[in-house]
Amino acid sequence: MTNTREKQVTVVKSQFERWKLTGVIALSNSDIKVVPQEVWNCGSSVTFLDLNCNLIQDIPESISGLSSLQKDSLMEISFHIPNDNTQFVGDENRPSAQI
Repeated sequence: MTNTREKQVTVVKSQFERWKLTGVIALSNSDIKVVPQEVWNCGSSVTFLDLNCNLIQDIPESISGLSSLQKDSLMEISFHIPNDNTQFVGDENRPSAQI
């Protein structure tokens, strides 16, 4: 069950049908925290899944249902890498990381 405070993408029927027809799901820069259920509902028709530049922290086991997914399509997912100005709670006394 998803938290109601998490941003969700509204998937219209035509978009869902296009995903199933083309096998391509592009959700980059959607500012989402969870993958919409409609993605998992596309099942084996999905060959490419672009979740780049989102706030997704967990990919559920449902991804195994995307059996036609090209394994390199998920390589497009980017992660936030902290910069020198990023501070984490409890790390106030720790020196900045040098990259």
